[in-house]
Amino acid sequence: MSEPFNTPKAPIFPTALRYGVIISGVGIVFTIILYLLDMDTSTLAQLLGYLVLIGGILVGTLEYRDKVNEGFIKYSQVIGLGVLMAVVAAFILGLFSIVYMQYINPEMMEQIILIQEEKFIEQGMTDEQIEDAIGYMRKFSNPIFSIPFTVIWYAFAGLVISAIAGFFIKTD
Repeated sequence: MSEPFNTPKAPIFPTALRYGVIISGVGIVFTIILYLLDMDTSTLAQLLGYLVLIGGILVGTLEYRDKVNEGFIKYSQVIGLGVLMAVVAAFILGLFSIVYMQYINPEMMEQIILIQEEKFIEQGMTDEQIEDAIGYMRKFSNPIFSIPFTVIWYAFAGLVISAIAGFFIKTD
């Protein structure tokens, strides 16, 4: 009788921490470069942020599977690892965004509000609705709200990315 198949269980936290730091570091470098190019509020900035997150989760998960966990990874490990990487990156990026918007680019929030106000006008919102919406934007740009929101959003994005990637990466 053969032994049951046992998947090695190396801890995921060291890999999640390393890749969370790498993801946030790359995101910070791209943010600074886009700021210097005056493109930090562009759609390109958002797209690059998601591509960095996707790439980091894929590379980190594959490294964990192939180099840390002897070529094995369960679907649940892919998801756990992806979410944890995203949360670590989000926390660091949330802290960086405070520094960025307070000291490096304090005009950024006003630029975002002006862009969003134009979109509200195009959508036919009333002046009162626009004022209310902008009030909420200002309120939620406060670090007390922005860091938890960033962490929640990245955790969700990490969940979706790793759930999809898990179908291709898992070995169980």
